[in-house]
Amino acid sequence: MTESEVYHIPFYQQREIMKLPPSAKFILYLLKLKGSMNRKRIIQQTLMPDRTVGFALKLLLEKNLIYKEDPSESWKRTEGKRKRRRQDRRITNYNLVHAMLPYEMAEA
Repeated sequence: MTESEVYHIPFYQQREIMKLPPSAKFILYLLKLKGSMNRKRIIQQTLMPDRTVGFALKLLLEKNLIYKEDPSESWKRTEGKRKRRRQDRRITNYNLVHAMLPYEMAEA
């Protein structure tokens, strides 16, 4: 990893990540490893209470570290059928804003 990749994230954002509670950091790490996930799947993967996950997602959204994917734009292909159907609009997926997080800086 080059130095330009390591310092891609602004310093103020690195400090904001370090100030987050452990639950929010863990969700960031999980989203980095697994990719886009909805709230229910995050709860299943982390075994954290619903309120804790909700609070962590709220903090991460406020800090602009993650974003909500628009469910109306994502299409799912059904198995064995050629028809396409829209994904449920009530389910919101969360994804990282930046692909690189300070967790990679420890490896450098």
